[in-house]
Amino acid sequence: MDLHSWIALLRLPIEIVAACLAVLPALVLLRAWSSLPGEIPVHFGFTGRPDRWGGRWQAWIVPLVGLGIYCAFSVATGSWNWLLGRPAELPRGLEPMILLRLSIGALMTYITWGTVRVALKEAERLDWRILLGIIGLTAVPAIALAGIGH
Repeated sequence: MDLHSWIALLRLPIEIVAACLAVLPALVLLRAWSSLPGEIPVHFGFTGRPDRWGGRWQAWIVPLVGLGIYCAFSVATGSWNWLLGRPAELPRGLEPMILLRLSIGALMTYITWGTVRVALKEAERLDWRILLGIIGLTAVPAIALAGIGH
């Protein structure tokens, strides 16, 4: 069974998890919003330590970017039409893009959760091993997607 067949077979669970991961960063932020200080970490260095701070409204950037990526990839892969019951064949070659939504959602969720924890002084930094692992999971489908045209 090739990747296209696997994605077609597992599409519903993939779509459910991707949608949950797309909104989870916003839910994490909403839950913590009232306790966030006025200044939060807005950038983390290679070791996961914050190296730039900004206003707490900037915490919305990561969840909104994640949601935007989810929406753009869902339109490109026909997922919106598929979820709405309209005819929508998964375009061959875009299978990795469906998987990318999962790892990007996980990355955005971890960054948002880590930002909240550091802002609330529950942690000193993001765990670079977790970041590297999620980035690695993001790289595999991204590399596959880039290599399809070659």
